[in-house]
Amino acid sequence: MRIAQYEHDEGHPRSAMAAREGFLTALSINAPAAVDDLASAALPSYERLHNHLTTPRTAREFRRALRNNFEVSEHVVTHVDLRKWEIVGIASSSHYPELLELRMAVERWARMNGLGEPWLCDAALQTLSLWNASPAAQEARAWEQHSFVRGAQIEPHETSFTFGTSPSPTDTRRGYNPFDEDRTSARQRLETEFRSELTAYLDRMDELAVTGGGKRVAKSKSARKHYTWLVQYQVLGWNLRRIAEESGDPDPEYSGRTTVATAVRETARAVGITPRRPEVGGRPRKS
Repeated sequence: MRIAQYEHDEGHPRSAMAAREGFLTALSINAPAAVDDLASAALPSYERLHNHLTTPRTAREFRRALRNNFEVSEHVVTHVDLRKWEIVGIASSSHYPELLELRMAVERWARMNGLGEPWLCDAALQTLSLWNASPAAQEARAWEQHSFVRGAQIEPHETSFTFGTSPSPTDTRRGYNPFDEDRTSARQRLETEFRSELTAYLDRMDELAVTGGGKRVAKSKSARKHYTWLVQYQVLGWNLRRIAEESGDPDPEYSGRTTVATAVRETARAVGITPRRPEVGGRPRKS
């Protein structure tokens, strides 16, 4: 999932941005059914709306409905952006009802998985956008992830990457000639060259991010464990004792529960999630 830029707390790897990336990674690993739920609950609605709301006439009507019924700031988009919860989340039966189906689908997914915060709905919409644009990403249930907390903006022309097919005077890459080389050997050679160039390109972009003040997202072992615990508690519905047992705590009944409870509470605060209410609260009584 992609995190909206306005959610960034720039300049520190322990920011909300980094914490949310860690949580989403743990979610995809430990609760893949939540990803499948998003596809089944909301993707059909997103695809229908994306096709319907791309005509200029519909976009004009949408902007008019916003101005007539809602307080909007000067950054109202010039097209219907289904990737933003600030837009989809205001739909109702009386105010631009075409968006209501998608809003209800995302909210249903959020309730089902204990993920009702606006930033998570925003991330869900951006994931749906990715799946709608990329059948491969949809099939793989790919959630777009960031490696860096954002620093200075990287301009689009700086991220361009080509592996061209048209020779140039300075291009010494050897192409495929069926008279000189068999197809299998050519594929292996070209794939090796492409992977090498792709790695060099990714390294250049990482260096550019660091130069611009970006901070690499922290991925410590303890942080990953705490994100996992939060997913197990919030999404999978495990109780504290079970989480402590699964993590191998020698005293899951008492000290283990306390350790997990503290980690879940603090990680939820860092991520920006309200922990669900436990089925049974308080310390268990001794028998």
